[in-house]
Amino acid sequence: MLTLSDPIRFRRGLSSTSLLLAPLIGLAAAAVAPPTSSNLTADLALISAHHSAFIANAVLEAAAWILFIPGVLGIVHLLRQRGVVLGHLGGVLAIVGMISFVAESVIAQVTAVLARDAGHRALYAQAVSTMRHSPLAAFLLLALLGEIGLILLAIATRRARRAPSWVIPAVAVAVLADFAPLPNPFGLIISWLLLALAFGRIGWDIRATPDAEWQQPGDPAPTPATAAVHL
Repeated sequence: MLTLSDPIRFRRGLSSTSLLLAPLIGLAAAAVAPPTSSNLTADLALISAHHSAFIANAVLEAAAWILFIPGVLGIVHLLRQRGVVLGHLGGVLAIVGMISFVAESVIAQVTAVLARDAGHRALYAQAVSTMRHSPLAAFLLLALLGEIGLILLAIATRRARRAPSWVIPAVAVAVLADFAPLPNPFGLIISWLLLALAFGRIGWDIRATPDAEWQQPGDPAPTPATAAVHL
């Protein structure tokens, strides 16, 4: 339970809840994602035809990435002996990438509004294409750094013995699935499902962390799930 008057339990509870729920909201966003095409004008027509699904996808995805941020901060908070450098680097990259993902979701919602104007779709498609080749595209590419940050966080939590070894390949495959040429929305569903399993496992570990250890985290005793490799 999140108690605002108790800083230890509130921050720990917020972090664990964030890691448990954020990927599930992302999975819901992927499940309602409308089909897409390789042609911008055709994409706008598809967006107009599936307007509600497109808006729901954009809003849910933005909510997922925003909710993910407290979880990332919680992971970084626990990494004080092992995986510190990777944790700090991964945390910074992940949060920067999440901001970029939210910006993409906002742009997607604006695109959904433009798509309703059937008479000017070709013009809007040209404007979107121009934007993708403008300096703004560099900002959107920060999303890639964010996904690299998630991999680094997974490695850091493993080094700190806060997660089992399977978390690292799960996050790595999730990132690859996001960029793989898979039919939409299967790539997104696979990506978010793996993120839900990996970061949900880390979130559960945070939830089970004693108050004293959360306040001054130490090097936890190995468990059967985490003792296989000593990094």
